[in-house]
Amino acid sequence: MIISFCIYGALAFILWLLAKDQLRFQNRVRSDSFCTWQNICAIAIFAAIYGLRYNVGVDNLAYIRLYQALENGNALRSDTLELGYRYLQQLFVDIGLHYSMFIGLWGALQIGLIYYAMRRNKYLLPFIALFIVLGPTWLRWANIMRQAVVECAFVVLIDYIVEKKVWKYALGIALCCLVHKSAILLLPFYFILQKPIFPKNRWVAVGCVVCCTIIGSTPTWIKSMNFIESVLSFMEYDAYTFNFKMIMQDVDHSRAWGPARAGIWLLYVIATWTYLRLRTQFNFSKHFDIYFECFFFGNCMYELFVNTNQIFIRPLSYFQSFSLIIIPICLYYLWKSRKVALYHTMCLLAFFNTFWWTIKAYLVGMGDKAFEVYKFYFMQ
Repeated sequence: MIISFCIYGALAFILWLLAKDQLRFQNRVRSDSFCTWQNICAIAIFAAIYGLRYNVGVDNLAYIRLYQALENGNALRSDTLELGYRYLQQLFVDIGLHYSMFIGLWGALQIGLIYYAMRRNKYLLPFIALFIVLGPTWLRWANIMRQAVVECAFVVLIDYIVEKKVWKYALGIALCCLVHKSAILLLPFYFILQKPIFPKNRWVAVGCVVCCTIIGSTPTWIKSMNFIESVLSFMEYDAYTFNFKMIMQDVDHSRAWGPARAGIWLLYVIATWTYLRLRTQFNFSKHFDIYFECFFFGNCMYELFVNTNQIFIRPLSYFQSFSLIIIPICLYYLWKSRKVALYHTMCLLAFFNTFWWTIKAYLVGMGDKAFEVYKFYFMQ
């Protein structure tokens, strides 16, 4: 556990240190350059930590075994994966690269796409860097490696929604489908996001989140989700139908409201309230309003379906990376406006998640075997 604390703490500090100079770009002539030495170093360091892990994240060992099986001439289940992933994996195997290099590439794509999307708003990168490592993002990206790349690519594709370039957006979704076929679900959002869909009133917006949370926790609602087992089966979520049956046997059970769950819920409610207040004070671009729409929609839908099944929850993860923009922009403008109490409250809620889950997983009996506890592959 001590190693985990050192790795996560050092990674967060280094990424923050590399990004902190970007704060000077606010209110100046900003460069759109993505390939700065700070960004390149940050992506490389993140990719190294992401690639060198072993049994960190639910699917990590499965991806490692697939790669090793391919090295030994046995494809196993690799032929069931999307074409883009299979070809890229085969390329790395043919070159003779270690699986840590292959997995590290996906980590580089994740953080690289987010940094690229924020190339015009580099002043947010220090907060984004901290939230990626210390917030809920690191463990989620470790759990859903391929899908996390697609959700980060979706953030970049927002540019084409703003610019009304439907064919470029469609091409981007098509490329994403080569990594994870469920990306096709994002195609209609080009049209949905052309007009504002979120409430302008802060009370209404927060009320929507609260109502979704209450409804999503009721046994009646959970029972009504029986049809989910036959929906989205082609999205490769068949393995999660077992979880659905288990939930149906105990519909009175809701997702536990521990410190992490309650903390993130409160953080997102505060962010919803704060963003709608800040947008009346500062001239946010249309990009940020669309980012907020996706954040708000994803948060409401997550609260509705969090107690049902992964079949529904995992597609909703495509909207979770927008918290990487909304939380930092709230923190930045609260810091700039010297709203000290609210700023420190949001910081506390935003930057404790990874440490909390690591401590909890270690202490409940899993020890070093827990998915949240960081382990280097060469130490196993």
